[in-house]
Amino acid sequence: MKVSFTGPAIRHVDRQVGYGEASYHIIKSFKMLDVDVEIEASRADIEISFADPGNYIFYDPSSYKIGYSAWESSEMSQKFKQNIDKCDEVWGTSHWISDIYRKLFPEKKIFTYQHGISESWKPKLRKEAHKPFTFFHIGEPYSRKDAQVVVDAFVELFGNNENYRLVLKCHKMNTTRVQHPRGFDCSPSAAYENILEITGMLSEDQMIGLYDQTDVFIYPSWGEGFGFQPLQALAMGMPTICVDEWADYKKYITWPVDSKWTISPWQSKHPGMMVKPNKETLKKQMLNSVENYAKVLPETFRNSFSIHREYDWLEVTKPAVARLKEIYANLLLEKKYFNLDDLKKRS
Repeated sequence: MKVSFTGPAIRHVDRQVGYGEASYHIIKSFKMLDVDVEIEASRADIEISFADPGNYIFYDPSSYKIGYSAWESSEMSQKFKQNIDKCDEVWGTSHWISDIYRKLFPEKKIFTYQHGISESWKPKLRKEAHKPFTFFHIGEPYSRKDAQVVVDAFVELFGNNENYRLVLKCHKMNTTRVQHPRGFDCSPSAAYENILEITGMLSEDQMIGLYDQTDVFIYPSWGEGFGFQPLQALAMGMPTICVDEWADYKKYITWPVDSKWTISPWQSKHPGMMVKPNKETLKKQMLNSVENYAKVLPETFRNSFSIHREYDWLEVTKPAVARLKEIYANLLLEKKYFNLDDLKKRS
């Protein structure tokens, strides 16, 4: 069984983004499970294009074709749907995403290959909060991750109170805005000394250090294909405030944020509906985290070990490999019957 992965994320692994991080561990796990896997091979029994549906690419006309995508909303553009129609099977990165695919493509075979957590995000028992008490968000400038509602909630609750701090880790830029006391719009750190914006690129070790130096991870995203960052926080024993609607790991979220399905405000990128976080619930959970921080630490530490067992990359990859072996067995069976029919016709 020869398997080929295709797509820009596999071709140019950038571990600063979700597709790149997943690509690195997927290929590593497949090789550790002794799968004959290549990158963008010209011939393969099974091709898996790991990309947004708009970027699917297949090289072998005779291969079994799988489209494997993260997704964040209830609909897709016509172009993306047409690309999925060319696939023999569709894989989702979470059960939530696979359910969306089943509604969009009822005739397609749908399978879930969840992402995992690497050993780098080691469990750590936290004993007390930092001073100042520090909230941590990752996601700017991606609008669906809603750093703006985090900034608004933080400002409304704590203002410039030096006992509380918000750290925003951004990918090169930050688009959130607040009103400066002088009346003009500006970046949060220009108006509030207790809000820190980090826009530079950080290594994995530096990111782990950033999690360690903060107290509560906060992630009111409107939709995620999987949601690496909250799981990384939880895997380290870090209390987390998060929308749980889209999370396969919702049972581990410390303080879930209410959300409701609503029309996506970003129809060109995320068509259809998404889950909008409830700002008042977010504020309530932020206050809960301050008041009950020490109480939840033993449980979040215990849960971190369960997360590493359940979301170990090899463990989440084994069902995917089993599915591929099932597909390959069926391909061999079809080929056998095809050859028999061909012999009968010749005779």
